[in-house]
Amino acid sequence: MVTGFTDIRKSINGLSIIVSDILSLDPLSQAWFVFYNKQRDKLKILFWDTNGFWLYCRRLEQGRFRWPKSAAAHTAISIEQKQLVRLQVQIDTLQAEKQAWVEDKMEMQTRIDHLLAELKLSQSQKYGKKSEKAPRGTSNEAEQHQSSEPPQHHKKGKQVLASRFERVEAASTKSLAVKSLPLPNQHNLFLAVSPVLRR
Repeated sequence: MVTGFTDIRKSINGLSIIVSDILSLDPLSQAWFVFYNKQRDKLKILFWDTNGFWLYCRRLEQGRFRWPKSAAAHTAISIEQKQLVRLQVQIDTLQAEKQAWVEDKMEMQTRIDHLLAELKLSQSQKYGKKSEKAPRGTSNEAEQHQSSEPPQHHKKGKQVLASRFERVEAASTKSLAVKSLPLPNQHNLFLAVSPVLRR
């Protein structure tokens, strides 16, 4: 483990140079070389396997890595086979717990969405849409007004005939006078003279 922080942007070649030149170690050995950044929220692990390098990268979204303090450039940590197996079991257990927690969260969210949909449907059936709502008492007033006044079906722009003309009663004082005029073809044309009306 490299005790000082490293520019974590370096890749395999850059980290191999740090191992060989600064730490004076062989990057092709079976050792795992662990590097971390200044913020201690990222680390990289470099090691050689048969015919190539492995490079692992880890970034924390919350929290920081705990790193051993030492005046030396690096610190060697040895892990026995039993400890490695135990560590792997713990990792598997934590991953299983995390997966169960994620599934429970998704199930709970699905249940919440279902309840919200039922609540919205119930409110819609009980109260209707906002556009369909009317102030309290408006419907009763409208019904009373409609029952008290008969409907009048008048076309817009036209008035009732009775309101436009004055009714006049007249009596005839003279009888109709009928005159006969001779025509050249010996047919008579009758002219009707209107009676004199008196109000």
